[in-house]
Amino acid sequence: CSDKTGTLTEGAVQVYQTTAYDGSPSERVLRLAYLNSVFESGFVNPIDEAMRKTGLDVSDFEKLDEVPYDFFRRRLSVLVKRGSGCTMVTKGAFENILEVCDRVETPDGGIVSLQEIRPVLEQRRRRLNGEGYRVLGVSYRDVSPSERISRNDERGMTFAGFLVLFDPLKENIGETVRRMKELGISLMVVTGDSRLVAAHLAEAVGLNGAEIGSG
Repeated sequence: CSDKTGTLTEGAVQVYQTTAYDGSPSERVLRLAYLNSVFESGFVNPIDEAMRKTGLDVSDFEKLDEVPYDFFRRRLSVLVKRGSGCTMVTKGAFENILEVCDRVETPDGGIVSLQEIRPVLEQRRRRLNGEGYRVLGVSYRDVSPSERISRNDERGMTFAGFLVLFDPLKENIGETVRRMKELGISLMVVTGDSRLVAAHLAEAVGLNGAEIGSG
């Protein structure tokens, strides 16, 4: 049995793109994701480290509060203030972000209902996962001036777009897997990523026709 991240892959997460719901590049989603990452103080993790490397200037924002990530909610929220406006920015696992959203922002700044757009979002997420990318959701909600937020405030949010990440395979890992086969060693990969990401990885390292289970 082998872990995936840092064992079969480099373990160095990189930002591939930030997009609106329709896949068009989005600087707004990049800024929201960066605000969430640069102000979070829960624990060091490769996703936020990768985001911080983009080095955006957010000196005009002030952090007011945070709801740390946990493995039940699978999302992280920060409350930031700019001028007189306060915004809660939440990012996390795609499904867990959709749980707290009821609408979607369009590239031109319009708003549509989540129910109307959800099939498009899920199709895009599946396509990106199938190409080996990890996909997070980014959402926000403008709030009245306050200095505290809680898990209960993660509701009625607007889905802003996708944060798309990738972790390159380690050099020569395909040769290692081939050599294991020759030695009669079967390999099972254990990962927290989606089954689509796992399927792409299996094919990329030479585990053709691998059975994939989830639980």
